[in-house]
Amino acid sequence: MISELERFCIVNGVDNILFKELLSVNGISDKDVIVIDFAQFLPNDAKFFSPYLDSRKYLKEVNKYLKKSQDIYMPKYMVFFHSTAYNLKEKILEEGLLPTTNSRRRSYQSTNGYVYLAARREKAEIFGSMANSSNICTFAVLVKTTDICIDMDQIKNKRAAQWGHIEEIKETLADSIWYGGGVRVKGKIEPYQIIALK
Repeated sequence: MISELERFCIVNGVDNILFKELLSVNGISDKDVIVIDFAQFLPNDAKFFSPYLDSRKYLKEVNKYLKKSQDIYMPKYMVFFHSTAYNLKEKILEEGLLPTTNSRRRSYQSTNGYVYLAARREKAEIFGSMANSSNICTFAVLVKTTDICIDMDQIKNKRAAQWGHIEEIKETLADSIWYGGGVRVKGKIEPYQIIALK
């Protein structure tokens, strides 16, 4: 039987050998990495129904789980994804992922000082293609749970798309991942936290 982390890597096309190298370089084991599977927070009788059935209740559970994993003395890690122009691949592997600035901005909605990460590879590649055309490179990024921040830009976008039903989307990490599709990290992400997937 495969673990949740192994399943996550398979679903997102992360090579197991490269992933083990990434963990090794960062001095952590797969036990230090958590995976958010929203279905695990649904009651058993709701597993076969839409997770929207009682989204506030289970997003509250996801937030509790994330808060527990943000202990600065016993850090946990999560894997996110970032896609950008393919011609930047080698530079990123050498320098890391640099935060958004006015000159590097690919979206007018992104806030300076952050690196934006998607919870799923597919989502990262959609964002990357929108900003850079189809010739993109995708990275798996290992991030401490204490470093992840709510993607307020995506939260605002999703609220605007709701036509005034803003009470449904809260400013929490679970909402950021579930509704917005990811998170953001303040400042630079180092090269040793990154592997190129394509």
